[in-house]
Amino acid sequence: TPLITLEREQLQLWEEVDGTDVGVQNKIKKEDKVLEMVGHQLLLNYCYGHVNSSLLLFPYSPTVNFINHGSKEEANAEIVWSSYPYHKGEWLNLSLKETKELQKTGLMFDIVATKDIGLGEEVLLYYGKDWEDSWNEHIEDWTTAEHEQDGMMHKNVTDTLGVHLNQRSNSDSIILTVEEQKIQPYPPYLETVCRFKPPAEKCQDENNDYCAIRWSLSMNEMHDNPCDVISRSSIDGNDWYFARMNITNSTSNETTRYHVEFLPRYAIRLINRIYTKDQYSRGVFREVIGLPEGLFPDHWIDLKEEDDNYIYQD
Repeated sequence: TPLITLEREQLQLWEEVDGTDVGVQNKIKKEDKVLEMVGHQLLLNYCYGHVNSSLLLFPYSPTVNFINHGSKEEANAEIVWSSYPYHKGEWLNLSLKETKELQKTGLMFDIVATKDIGLGEEVLLYYGKDWEDSWNEHIEDWTTAEHEQDGMMHKNVTDTLGVHLNQRSNSDSIILTVEEQKIQPYPPYLETVCRFKPPAEKCQDENNDYCAIRWSLSMNEMHDNPCDVISRSSIDGNDWYFARMNITNSTSNETTRYHVEFLPRYAIRLINRIYTKDQYSRGVFREVIGLPEGLFPDHWIDLKEEDDNYIYQD
């Protein structure tokens, strides 16, 4: 499997917080904001490396990331540096700084069987003692995280609404308007998005602070924009929606307020708000997968001690 090199700091998750105690562990000041590191991205769980290195190796072949952990006794495969001609073994002699600056594929792993594997038997790798200890500690200390504001558990859209309620093609389901949500609110971790492509030409009305426009078809998911559904009307058995949304032009950085008429049901859906899915919950398990003893070059080890909250500084 080919590998992509990453830095641990690239997978850190940061959150703006109140306070002035900058300099304490996990807090930094950026411009006029105080940021606290609250965890790592899910991708960390699929990276390989050394607990005392800021360098991570991510394999991106189709099936390697489905190989689960097995104890030393259960594991029936191991990782070795590839014997494939495309593996650039000379890169292992590069300094850590040079390796990080490559920004391209060259290193490769092979996963080889260490014992006979029967038909239908699961392939298992030993993730290492550090990973195993972290997992056991996580299981022992785990408590279910609750939503900070309302005590509700984080759920995804399917759990909350059922698959059929959020399908664009289901004409029997409706999207609640802003007024209706005052009586029957959606969970706070959901938001409404409308698929709408803003016109290329500027359409600001001289007498208004918004652009009134009729909806037109778009198949591009990049045109899904957060929106407020204002009203809903039924014509010949079909529901049509009126929605408001603010869209910022990525080139001019100007924000235009659109009032869009005649959106069909399939142009609107509910999604999880940013950073509210389970993978962003506090206290979830994040740990790099360890490599066999002696496989990771010693000169790539740049952290003096294990520190999951390591903040890399140039």
